[in-house]
Amino acid sequence: CMYCNHCLPCPAGIDIAYVNRYLDAGRQQGATGTIRAHYEALAAHAGDCVSCGACEGRCPFGVPVRERMAEAKALFGQ
Repeated sequence: CMYCNHCLPCPAGIDIAYVNRYLDAGRQQGATGTIRAHYEALAAHAGDCVSCGACEGRCPFGVPVRERMAEAKALFGQ
């Protein structure tokens, strides 16, 4: 993910770029402390994803957004 927001709008209201940003940071540094706090402060979380795939159709980089949402949900628990 390049955090470019071409994937938006998300029908579930997920800020996909920020979820991906926190997922990347959580992978590297662990899903604790500030990273977790910022993720939890988002209005919608990866667990809110309805897997419609609209985001993937708009992504010019071919990011598997639905797969990354599932990974973020597993990492952050929501």
